Amino acid sequence: MTTKHSTSRRLPFESVKTLYSAFFPEGRWVFLHILLPAGIFAAFWYLLLGSCSTEEIVNAYDNAVLYTDHLLAQLIGQLRANHTHDVAMIYLSDHGESLGEHGLYLHGVPYAIAPAQQTRVPMLVWLSSGLQASTGIAQACLAGQSTRALSHDHLFHSVLGLLGVETSVYDASLDLFATCHQSAARIAPDANAAPLKRQEAAGP
Repeated sequence: MTTKHSTSRRLPFESVKTLYSAFFPEGRWVFLHILLPAGIFAAFWYLLLGSCSTEEIVNAYDNAVLYTDHLLAQLIGQLRANHTHDVAMIYLSDHGESLGEHGLYLHGVPYAIAPAQQTRVPMLVWLSSGLQASTGIAQACLAGQSTRALSHDHLFHSVLGLLGVETSVYDASLDLFATCHQSAARIAPDANAAPLKRQEAAGP
């Protein structure tokens, strides 16, 4: 779940409205990032950037991050209130954002030369007490993973490991949960939570 592409919080709304109205005078609103290639979509934003101060751009981005935090907190609250299933939330941004550093804005610079502002992103993991019990994942151990250098490559294998999916493509070295399993019997399970069932992958 992300609000990074939310129009009304990225840049001043009136600037967005003025540009969109020039192309859609009858008030027909579209989500350009869905209908157009990302490169064309970025061009629209660069047209808007020229009419905004650095303070406005940074403020808009900060507001987007703040609202994302709000949404994630709401989601965790809803998941915490669920006592019928073992649940988890993994949040990982797809990219960072340049806000004028080195004269760059937005994102999309080739990875080999991209600045840290575009390549270093947050990752947030929340596990219900029932899921921690059924998988035997020690919370203290998991917290210690925050100091590891992780990448998007870890997401796929971590989800496989968390769900207990057995497949030959799974790589335990890329599973951030792999070293945090302990005997589930030492953790009091949630009596109301449905047990996590191991699944067999249909692939290779």
